[in-house]
Amino acid sequence: MSKVEGKVITKDLSKFISSLLDKIDIFYAKDYEGFRETYAKIFIIEKNNGRSINELCSSMCIYRKEEADFLICLLLDLIYYDKKITPAQNALMENIIIALGLNLIAFREIKLRYEQISRFNQENERENERENYQEQRRQEFDISLEQAYEILQSKENDSFESIKKNYRRLAKEYHYDSLHSKDLPPELLKIAQEMMKKINLAYEIIKEARGI
Repeated sequence: MSKVEGKVITKDLSKFISSLLDKIDIFYAKDYEGFRETYAKIFIIEKNNGRSINELCSSMCIYRKEEADFLICLLLDLIYYDKKITPAQNALMENIIIALGLNLIAFREIKLRYEQISRFNQENERENERENYQEQRRQEFDISLEQAYEILQSKENDSFESIKKNYRRLAKEYHYDSLHSKDLPPELLKIAQEMMKKINLAYEIIKEARGI
C-alpha cells in the first residue's frame, strides 16, 4: 500500500503493522504455533523473490468465510491507518480481493462500514479538538458567562443578533490588520491581540450557553 502511494514506512506505521501481526497471531493461534517466526521467514523469502501481488495471492488458500472476512478487515485496517482510502489503494485492494477469489461485493459492503466509522471518528476527533481548544482558552483567560457578556458590551437578555453585531464591531475594532495600519507601538498591538482572543472566546461561550 505504501509503494502504491510512494509513501515511506514510518516508525509509527511499522508499530501499527506490528499490531496487525498480533491480530493475525491471535486469530490463527489454535491452528498455527510460532506464527511470528514463520512470518519472518516468509517475509525474507518473498522479499528476495519479488513476486507480484497476483502471484502472491494465487499461492494463498482461504477455505473459511471467517478467514476471508478477517483478511478483508485486516487489509482495510491497513488502508485506513491514515483515515482515508485513495483511488489507487482502492484499485489495489479490489485486485487483491479478486486474485484471492474472495467476494468483491462483500468487500465493498465491509469497506462502506469502515468509511462510515472513519467519518464518525473524524467528526468526533474534530469536536474533541474544538472542545479542548475552547477549554484551554477558558483556562487561559478564566472567563465566566457574565464576563463574556461584559466583554461583548451586551446583556444577558439581549437578542443574539444584537450580540453578534457587538461581536463583529469589536472584532473589527481590535483586529490586527486594522490596528497595524495605524502604526501603533508593539506593546499596544500585543494588548489588542489579547483582547481579540477574549472577544472571540466570549462569543463562543455565549453561543454555547445559548445552544447555538
